[in-house]
Amino acid sequence: MDRHRLSWRDPKVSLLDLQYHDIRPEKGVYYRLALNDQVDRITDDETIEQAKHVPPQTTRARLRGEFIRQANLKGKDYRVDWVYLKLNDPERETILCKDPFQSHDERVERLIRSSWGPPAAPIPSPACCPDAGVSAPQGSEPSRGGRLLHRGVAGKQG
Repeated sequence: MDRHRLSWRDPKVSLLDLQYHDIRPEKGVYYRLALNDQVDRITDDETIEQAKHVPPQTTRARLRGEFIRQANLKGKDYRVDWVYLKLNDPERETILCKDPFQSHDERVERLIRSSWGPPAAPIPSPACCPDAGVSAPQGSEPSRGGRLLHRGVAGKQG
């Protein structure tokens, strides 16, 4: 940046940041650097693929994944984004999960028990069962503020 006399606020720097994080292998700057052995990888493709299906067990992603899994198994209509979980039922509260490191929440477990009966078997931890877990949500879309919004009904998502 010094060589080109750019500041962090320069639009060229913002564009480069976006291009670096472009996940398309043919477009992203990261992938070009990786092809030329100019970046150090901290994980492998297999671990990345597994992470698409098994959420981190120490974060609210575990709560989200379990909620979606249970809703799909029981055929329930729901809405989920980064911080909230809700059954699309007028009598049900919206549960806010603000702490990204909270992997268990009695409110979510109570909602699962009260709405759906006993929960299905919990998601095994990735260390013991790498093939178990939640499929990556389909029907996800950006909502206002750039947050992930996921709606679904078992067998039909979108």
